[in-house]
Amino acid sequence: MIPKRIVVMAGYAPSLVNFRGPLIRALLAQGHQVIAVAPGEAPEVQAQLSEWGAHYQPITLERTGLSLRKDMGDIWQLVKVLRNLQPDILLSYTIKPVVYGLLAARLAGVPERYALITGLGYTFQGTSLKRRLLSRGVGILYQAALNGAQRAIFQNEDDRDLFVRRGLVDVEKTVVVNGSGVDLRHYKPTSVPPQPVFLLIARLLREKGIGEYVEAARQIRTHYPQVRFQLAGPLDSNPAAIHQEELNDWVRQGIVEYLGELKDVRPALAACSVYVLPSYREGTPRTVLEAMATGRAIITTDAPGCRGTVQEGVNGLKVPVQNVPELVSAIQTFIRFPEQRQTMGQASLELVRNLYSVELVNQQMLTALGLLGPEHLGNPKTGSAVTPMRIFEKRLFDLGVSTGALLILALPLGLLALLVRFNLGSPVLFKQVRPGLHGQPFLMLKFRTMTDQRSPDGELLPDHLRLTSFGKFLRATSLDELPELLNVLWGDMSLVGPRPLLMEYLPLYSSRQARRHEVRPGITGWAQVNGRNALSWEEKFNLDVWYVENRTLALDWKILLLTVQKVFKREGISAQGEATMPRFTGASGRARQKKGI
Repeated sequence: MIPKRIVVMAGYAPSLVNFRGPLIRALLAQGHQVIAVAPGEAPEVQAQLSEWGAHYQPITLERTGLSLRKDMGDIWQLVKVLRNLQPDILLSYTIKPVVYGLLAARLAGVPERYALITGLGYTFQGTSLKRRLLSRGVGILYQAALNGAQRAIFQNEDDRDLFVRRGLVDVEKTVVVNGSGVDLRHYKPTSVPPQPVFLLIARLLREKGIGEYVEAARQIRTHYPQVRFQLAGPLDSNPAAIHQEELNDWVRQGIVEYLGELKDVRPALAACSVYVLPSYREGTPRTVLEAMATGRAIITTDAPGCRGTVQEGVNGLKVPVQNVPELVSAIQTFIRFPEQRQTMGQASLELVRNLYSVELVNQQMLTALGLLGPEHLGNPKTGSAVTPMRIFEKRLFDLGVSTGALLILALPLGLLALLVRFNLGSPVLFKQVRPGLHGQPFLMLKFRTMTDQRSPDGELLPDHLRLTSFGKFLRATSLDELPELLNVLWGDMSLVGPRPLLMEYLPLYSSRQARRHEVRPGITGWAQVNGRNALSWEEKFNLDVWYVENRTLALDWKILLLTVQKVFKREGISAQGEATMPRFTGASGRARQKKGI
């Protein structure tokens, strides 16, 4: 590839080293020339960039606040800077560099313009008139800027969906990458301390959940005075920041220990047993990923950006935003059941290795920037960075076919539901949480195939005693799978893809096996039409990954036609993880028979 001149524009100079350093080094390693642009002189940042072989260009751009006269001047200054630098590519991140940088780049004639959306904060939050007007104004600016961009790169599905839903960007221009990545050579696992020590690292802003964390600590320490709560991060001049007096008062009362602003967070992570981030919204929280790389269990909120880092009950717990009682309950879980700190911490380590390594994310970013050819879209390191049009085409295909099928099958589905109710009882549907795209949990729907018969002591009878002849018929004909069309319609699943297995399997996958979660799970898949029941786990996963690397709409049609053929021949295409399947226990794939429904 011909070396290019690339400008990386940020709203905060240190983030170029702290957050985008690995990407900048990856660009330099490819032979590109990199010029980092941010407000202020930042001599330490400039020195580090120079050591890597990149250049630094200071600009005058306020990080926050809106002033029409000042901002128009900033845009014109950016136009002059970009005309002088004459880059081939502009990559900008944080709100003002994205909005003003992209507009200026278009005026300056920069050929390729990319936006990295790393988080929204309160950009589209709030119901007051002032907040609604600000939200509308920022939305218009985003729409104008992204209209001229080649691609908008998001760090989580929630932010991407919000932008698409508001009409700020066309879905075919979007791609989602797995955060900013973690250097697993720098952040290494350490043993979990036996004593309960909870840690939160963040800028001391209220939106990071600092207040909720402190209140939870106050309540916990009245019953468990031996439990320690630590807080680290810089004070901020933002009006929504924690005041110095508040912080001093918390420390004086012995509620939290304040560690200050840390240049190296590794010692603090090594000293804690559970990491907590009760934030209201994030891009993909970097400190959570760093804690996961250290082997720590996580407590975070079910908020955009945060929720994607935790598999509930696997590597941590999620609580509602601004809900102190639920946060207290989650903390108490790790106090009362100390073994969970170790087991969930190990699961965190496996998840971060499989999904968030800096090498993986760099490959995703380089692909999104068009600096890796299409042949890399199937490379194990490219993760979810597939071409946006492929995602868009596949989703349209799924929507069209599932909608048509549900309309045609509405009456048969109703009759089948009545038969299930009559033969097997209520509820008609079997519901189970399964991992979807990027391992995110969703509720999978099926018709039930077993009764609820129990022994005299109240325990469910073995599967073979609860599986009736009617249930066997449903499985043999795959009619029990039909409610999954609703999962397809809702976007949880695809018609074709790797079958969704169990949440507990997520930490057991190798890095290659985990690639099966780069696409939405399917009602049927390549493994299902290639002798699924006669295959070992390794063979099935190889077929799943082959599909991820070679998927096309033509292949999807082929798999659907083969599926229909196998249904009529009753050649067993029941869901993965059922009673007919051995339990997956890791690399060997040999274990006891699984009990399923």
